[in-house]
Amino acid sequence: MAYIQVFLLAIALLAGSGVSNAQQTPLSQRHTPRGEPLRRPDDRRPADQWTIPLFNRPLTVGGELESKLGYERNFSLSDGAKDAVLSLSQELVLEFSYPVTSNILLFLEGIAFHESDLYTAGLTRRYTGGVEPGQVWVSLSRLLGSNFNLRIGRQAIWENRNWWWDDDLDAVRLMYEARRFKAEFGVAREVGRLSTVNTHDAADRDIVRWLAHTE
Repeated sequence: MAYIQVFLLAIALLAGSGVSNAQQTPLSQRHTPRGEPLRRPDDRRPADQWTIPLFNRPLTVGGELESKLGYERNFSLSDGAKDAVLSLSQELVLEFSYPVTSNILLFLEGIAFHESDLYTAGLTRRYTGGVEPGQVWVSLSRLLGSNFNLRIGRQAIWENRNWWWDDDLDAVRLMYEARRFKAEFGVAREVGRLSTVNTHDAADRDIVRWLAHTE
């Protein structure tokens, strides 16, 4: 199912009951941290990001620009080898977060990337670049006034040790959060990734992943 279809379906189901509540809620309380994008410890955003008023709700715009310069030589590990590469890689990430109501949050992330060899010795210069979506999801928090939250779409699946998961997956996740107990259950399956280059393994589309976690 296309991402926009997921958004429209979720909004149609829950927006009707949430709009009246949203009109009585201050902008600062439109959504809770439970609906925020999951962040790795090395990928935090400033507390105060650029916001644009849109239909009396804040559209938050953020992102980052990352550049890496790398040099490698002697790929063949043989004496007298003269192969060497000086490469530059850049990635621009733009993020848009919008609270439709007090319990419905939309998140969209776009990525533009570029990698090229600035200098090569004994090798052919390479160039890759393209544009693709990153995380694209809708978060439904406090379902029916409970501590359950639902997130649908392409989202970050990450665990602290990075031994198992550190990737963006198409998934449906049901999360429960109380003061002393947290749990989640989800199912993920690759439904297709829009990109100007082939950045994923087509075989992943046939794999269904079941996820569960408690703490």
